[in-house]
Amino acid sequence: MSESKSKKQQYLYIGIIVCIVVAVAAILCLLFTSKETKISDNGKVHSIDILNCQATGPEGAFFVAENAVDNKHEIKVTFQNEKPTKISYTLTGDQSTAGATDQTIATLHAKYNIYMGQYGLDPETLEPIFSNVDEAFKISLITDVDKISSATGALFFLDANEATKLKNYASEDLEKIYEARGFSCEFSK
Repeated sequence: MSESKSKKQQYLYIGIIVCIVVAVAAILCLLFTSKETKISDNGKVHSIDILNCQATGPEGAFFVAENAVDNKHEIKVTFQNEKPTKISYTLTGDQSTAGATDQTIATLHAKYNIYMGQYGLDPETLEPIFSNVDEAFKISLITDVDKISSATGALFFLDANEATKLKNYASEDLEKIYEARGFSCEFSK
């Protein structure tokens, strides 16, 4: 009976070792794969690239966290076959106290809702996220490039003219626009 139990334990240990090896192999595959993503659609292959721009004090920011200890503005534009398809904005930062963070999020959320209301736009159009934990806060907006208007473009650091032409810009053009406003940009394929 102890031999049967011993064999079961051996099989159990072998099974555990195989699972660990498979998990490590999967993790290594994910870590060392290329950053370029290909999507197949009816035999067509699409390349997806991202323009990532970051700044701490960019010109023309709609969301300004007063008395922030630290903050970072980030714009990401996703390109499919060299055409912009999605755009997102994120503001992250820290305040000196949790109470200050609560006040910042409440103030900026209200400012956003009022702004969208002034233009007759549904605040949920840009899928906003206003969150805070202790002293840290985060604001995120994301939308399809086709849905950007002259009003919503301002939330993404674009003037009315740039917002209406957004879907026609090449990555280099957008990189120049954002760098002129104080962002540092990288383009990843």
